[in-house]
Amino acid sequence: MASEELKSRAELLFENGRKTYEEGKGEESLELFYQVLDIYRQNGDKDGEIAALGYIAVIYRSINKFEKSVETYTSLLKIFEDLHDVADQGKVLNNIGLISARAGNYEDALKSFNRALDIFKAMDNKHGVADQLGNIGSVYRDIKQSGANHWHFKSFLGIGRGATVHIDCKWDKFSQRISCSLEREQSGNIIY
Repeated sequence: MASEELKSRAELLFENGRKTYEEGKGEESLELFYQVLDIYRQNGDKDGEIAALGYIAVIYRSINKFEKSVETYTSLLKIFEDLHDVADQGKVLNNIGLISARAGNYEDALKSFNRALDIFKAMDNKHGVADQLGNIGSVYRDIKQSGANHWHFKSFLGIGRGATVHIDCKWDKFSQRISCSLEREQSGNIIY
């Protein structure tokens, strides 16, 4: 089949897969997206491959096949690493962390969130940093480690113009509560 014919077939299958997924037919939509993925790979279409893998990962998550979802996101991560697309690496690591946490794989979740945190810090992406800190805090809240009375998480964010935000979170097993304090410091002076 010629390249243009394959492209048209892939686009049709992609649209059918998307509609099927929206109708709640996860397994059926997976079959369509795997066909799409094969065509995009045959055609050397990286953007199409990325889009198909993204849908496949989301569908696996939606049907509670967390291991397959993480496996698919890991394939996406490799592509973004090869493309040196740091921003999308952070997003994919965030997704891997969220799925791992949902599946109760807290150690894997923390590894992914911390890698994403490092990426977002290096990019000076404050929203990404804040999201990862929140995700890390949520994992620690969910862990409720046996034998540990509390955990302590502390981070410092540079927010520009000489200002730093100090985030200090603590988990208390006995009260089953997490408490966080936030201080913004400008040139050595506490503002709030």
